[in-house]
Amino acid sequence: MKSFFLFFLVFFSSTIFAQTAKTSKVILSISDCRAENPYSGLFGDTILFFKLPEDTLAFKITPRNYRRFPINLGDIPISDYKLKYRNHFKQDMAMLVTVSAGNKNFISICFDTLLSYSQNTLKKLQNKDTVSIAFHSQGCFGGDNIRIVITKKSDEFIATLFYVETKYFEKNGKTYSRKARPTSKSVILTEKHIKDFLRFENELNFARDGGCTTTDKYIIEGKYLNVQKTDGNCSWDGFYYLRKSFFGDPK
Repeated sequence: MKSFFLFFLVFFSSTIFAQTAKTSKVILSISDCRAENPYSGLFGDTILFFKLPEDTLAFKITPRNYRRFPINLGDIPISDYKLKYRNHFKQDMAMLVTVSAGNKNFISICFDTLLSYSQNTLKKLQNKDTVSIAFHSQGCFGGDNIRIVITKKSDEFIATLFYVETKYFEKNGKTYSRKARPTSKSVILTEKHIKDFLRFENELNFARDGGCTTTDKYIIEGKYLNVQKTDGNCSWDGFYYLRKSFFGDPK
């Protein structure tokens, strides 16, 4: 009887250990999800993995220490985890993930995601109201002067792009510039376009001068939104993503 008890105890302990020691492979993708890339080198913050339900720190990784992306974390104990990190806008973020049995577990972090998107200007617009986004960018290789005007027409939003191109030419050994005739085109905004504008206007609140050689200036004018911002960190590029969403890549 004693031998049986010892055998049962050893067998039971071994079974429990085997269960707790089970692992699974984890692939971690970190990206600016606007660009749909598997990794962005702009993300340098450490990611903390807390094992649940204990909520104890299991391990941490620093993406900039890796050379291949997405990151293969290898065999990770099967469990629920809470991930903590800071997003591109310096906000403290947390997300829940589950590492389960199987061939691979894929975890994706969009470090450009905000905690909330509470500001919603388009929702307030009445018929014929407009929002104007004037954008001026100046850097070492030239600049842009672009304006997008969004107009509420009945139940639709119409976005019009006004683009003033700067032409450069040489004369008598000197370089001159002149403004070309402005061009424009319009689109009816879809639900995706509206969501992208919601994202843009909330992210604009975090624009900051980061010492980049290119400076982007924004002047937003409308009945419900009036703001001026300067962005100089060379990583957000909010206007370019908004223009791409509305009108596609410039030709």
